[in-house]
Amino acid sequence: MKNGVLDNEEYSFSGIKQFIKDYQNKIKPDIIGSADGDNLEIGNACRGLIEIKFKIKGKSGHAAVPASGVNAISGSFTLFNNLSKQLDQFNSKTLSKSTINIAYILGGQLLSKITIGNQGNIIPDYCEFVIEIRTANLKLTARKVINIIENQAEKLNLSILSSDIKHDLGSWITPKIKLVQIAINLKTKNFTQAKNRGYIDLQMLWEAFNKPICFTYGVGSDCAHCANEFVEIQNLLVGVDSWIRLLKYFSK
Repeated sequence: MKNGVLDNEEYSFSGIKQFIKDYQNKIKPDIIGSADGDNLEIGNACRGLIEIKFKIKGKSGHAAVPASGVNAISGSFTLFNNLSKQLDQFNSKTLSKSTINIAYILGGQLLSKITIGNQGNIIPDYCEFVIEIRTANLKLTARKVINIIENQAEKLNLSILSSDIKHDLGSWITPKIKLVQIAINLKTKNFTQAKNRGYIDLQMLWEAFNKPICFTYGVGSDCAHCANEFVEIQNLLVGVDSWIRLLKYFSK
């Protein structure tokens, strides 16, 4: 808790951002390891994370005369679908495809800043939605996404009232060849498939500290975020021994 506000390390990354603020100009790490990993495998990459909330304005009209208005809700779905198709140009060999999720949507007739009408006979002139993109290519940024949406909205006679960026985080890749000695000490040849994992805040450290060698290695299981989330005791014991062995190697 900070200033009466609950910090969200899981999705707002409060702790890692504070760490970077405190130490970015004080330390120069050559290697950064994180225990935020699964199945005793080495992680060497992750896709980036973009999250944006859009507010879209159309034109009200009578539902019996579709041409009398511009439907902001159906128009927003068109924007989303068009953006989804354009993501195919932002893939990569290591990180596979950039993917998109529409996480929230609210629409209707904009009666006031806080009141949205839901009458069935009125063409809705307002829609807001949140999209989240897992980026596989550094060329895809939040600004690029906004530009795509703006260009498409203009063609549909829709206006962008606002586009609020919550996350604009890039991808991270450390070539496997740089992790050979680490793999030897961890006694594993298994690497996590980056396309099958979420964003790892290790990426922020990688970027903030001039892209040193970075990796993850942990004992998480495939039930991450499940109601009965757990780790196997045997894996935990192996993981602890592996980290101790690795730390001893680098402390020589």
